[in-house]
Amino acid sequence: MIEQYGARRRHTIKTKITAITVVFSLAVAVILASVSFAFFGTYARRSVIQSAEFNLRVLSSLIGKELSDFDRITRWALTNAQILQWLAAGEGSTRLTLDTFDRLRDEFASSASREYVTRIIVANRDLTRFLQVGNTADDTSPVNRYNLNLLNLSGLAEPRVFEGWEDDPFTAPVNPGILTVIRPVRPSGGGSVIGYVYLAVSANVLLERLRDYPLREGCDFFLTAGDTTWRVEGKGLVRVPGYFRLAYDESANTLGRDTRIGEARLGSGAYKPVVTCPLGRPSLALSQTVSIQATGVDRDRFAAILFIILASMLAFGFLISFVLGRSITKPVLQIRRRLSAISASDFGRDNGIEWDNELGDIGRGINDMSAEIESLLETRIADERKKKDLEYRMLQSQINPHFLYNTLASIKWMASIQGAAGIAEMTTALARLMKNVIKGARTVVPLRDEIALLDDYYVIQRYRHGSAIRFEKNVPDDLLDTPVPCFALQPLMENSIFHGIEPNGGIGRIGIDARLLESGAVEIALTDDGVGFPEGDPGGFPPDDDDRAHASGEDSGLFVKIGIECVDMRIRHAFGDRYGLLVERGATGGTVARMTVPGRPGNGEKGNP
Repeated sequence: MIEQYGARRRHTIKTKITAITVVFSLAVAVILASVSFAFFGTYARRSVIQSAEFNLRVLSSLIGKELSDFDRITRWALTNAQILQWLAAGEGSTRLTLDTFDRLRDEFASSASREYVTRIIVANRDLTRFLQVGNTADDTSPVNRYNLNLLNLSGLAEPRVFEGWEDDPFTAPVNPGILTVIRPVRPSGGGSVIGYVYLAVSANVLLERLRDYPLREGCDFFLTAGDTTWRVEGKGLVRVPGYFRLAYDESANTLGRDTRIGEARLGSGAYKPVVTCPLGRPSLALSQTVSIQATGVDRDRFAAILFIILASMLAFGFLISFVLGRSITKPVLQIRRRLSAISASDFGRDNGIEWDNELGDIGRGINDMSAEIESLLETRIADERKKKDLEYRMLQSQINPHFLYNTLASIKWMASIQGAAGIAEMTTALARLMKNVIKGARTVVPLRDEIALLDDYYVIQRYRHGSAIRFEKNVPDDLLDTPVPCFALQPLMENSIFHGIEPNGGIGRIGIDARLLESGAVEIALTDDGVGFPEGDPGGFPPDDDDRAHASGEDSGLFVKIGIECVDMRIRHAFGDRYGLLVERGATGGTVARMTVPGRPGNGEKGNP
């Protein structure tokens, strides 16, 4: 046995548990490490993007506030009464012109961002008169009524607010140019255009803010104005070629509703995460790309951690193998030896396998099983002896019914010779009953056989009581094959005669009826017009013990100890609890015993018994 165990050592439970544990641990370690890497990589990327978004939103808010201040000046000019009066006045109003100029200059001087305003011009509709304030450079060409049309103000009906970079027509072209706000002026009550307000802003309003922005290495800053995009480089802006593209993820979570996160395709063809924030106007926006290296996790460090985890799992597996070898393999070997001894018919108790652990419980169970097997074998031998003895007695008990049957046949023959027809008929009926008892191995018989048995029993009782008892049958032919328990109706007729008709003077009627129910079952009713139930007793039983309604072992009927309760139990045992026997008071007196049994398959009964 030991040699066999050693030959199969590599297939032991210890080896399997160790292998499963190590493989499972390695798989869990790899999965957890990979999930952690992906999770922390995603978390780091999202953190870097959100940090860039937050800084970009702060910068955009500052720049947007200044642009709003510039736009406020133009809106103020649209509603200022003095400017409206000057625009509506004609030539020659010198005093009004000077006062309006002073008022425009004072408003310009009160602006916090006036240093970035190149010029503010208010001109009439025909561009023949204008007022100008601002920070014009020395190399700027003077504005006069002859070159004022370079601003393309004539015919403007709708405002244009920071729609894109433009060249200043009064200075040499610079990169990227200026941002402008142009608004047509109408009278306070509405009407046609009477003038224009023009405001030009230097690009320094953006560049000075961007120069101080903490931009990480590998990140780029872009400024979009209209359909043109510029990249911030040093102290200036460089126009980005047309193949620069932005693709935004509309489902990305952002800190603000107007912030968009996506990817930017750069000139090299590479893609980078990008965050874009508007500058108060749809046509102006700031975009910042995020370094891919900043959003990742150190892969070398991850590989080192994964290697350490795998090495730890292998060491853990070898440790488990050693522990299992001491705590499981040896006890299992002892249990296997004990089982082999039991298979060799050694049922003695081995206390050496009853350890104080779960394997000890198995050992105790094996010892108990061994003792029970030994006891069972002894009991089985004793039962076999009793069975043979019982078979011998049963063979002896069959001699008496056969002897009685043969004796009845002789009595019938002698009665026929002597002309005693009644004795011959009664003896024949009794002989048929005894014959059914001898071959009564069947538990279920057709209804026609049970009715034939009732006829024989009725013959015997008729000679006992004379013609005072009538037996009437009303059973359709198509129900004669209905299955019923063997000897189920005879106890009912016996109860009707001895407990119903005899107490009533020995005169009465017994009837048997059968009908097919809607469910497909068959109801067999045996009725009598005897004394019935006492007053106040509703019936509806068989009860446990009631001499009024069943033939108990204390009665002296033909079949002893076969009562109504036994009939009900036999019906339920044969066909199920849906069927049974109910004994109740008759509508006009007497007793009705209703037996419900399943119909034949052709009767269409619902459900299975």
